[in-house]
Amino acid sequence: MKERYIFLLRHCQTQLSDKKRLIGQYDVPLSQEGIALSHRIGEILKKNQFHHVLCSDLKRSKKTAEIIASYINHKPQPLKELNEISLGRWDGMYIDDIRNKYPIEYDQRGKDLLNYKISGGENFIELQERAKTIFKEIQKKEGNILIVGHSGFNRALLCELLKIPINRLLTIKQNYGCCNIVVEKNKGYYIKLINGNLSI
Repeated sequence: MKERYIFLLRHCQTQLSDKKRLIGQYDVPLSQEGIALSHRIGEILKKNQFHHVLCSDLKRSKKTAEIIASYINHKPQPLKELNEISLGRWDGMYIDDIRNKYPIEYDQRGKDLLNYKISGGENFIELQERAKTIFKEIQKKEGNILIVGHSGFNRALLCELLKIPINRLLTIKQNYGCCNIVVEKNKGYYIKLINGNLSI
């Protein structure tokens, strides 16, 4: 089997790209900056041959994928299994409001970020299981694959692929529009790139 490539991107900037709010699966669109970056990435990636383009079914991922895919003559396939972590009733809330409205829960999550599950949401352990399951299904596809994911999703999957503890996921940087590259050959794989900048 010759080498094949799986590109794992993070979506580009959104209209709510600030650290004072928890977004999770809160469905926000790309900003003009995010749209422009998606076009620059598309220009760079058009020289590569992809056989599949996949994305989450959240607006920011779908729009990033649609723009990039237009440069490589593909239509992206949205999969909800690629969505960002669900933060339940906290999705879209400002951190200060969460701290004031749910002080006990906020403190508990801070002490056990991996395992604590917000009401109606999921924790990082569950997110990693979801990421592992969908990635195994994606690996059954042939050819080179482009996936547009999310910061939390990508980090959880990379922890699995790199065989590092999930409690280290926040040590993996994932900038907007970044690229991670998994190279597969002879039923094995290696990670060629993490948090790569394709916007130069």
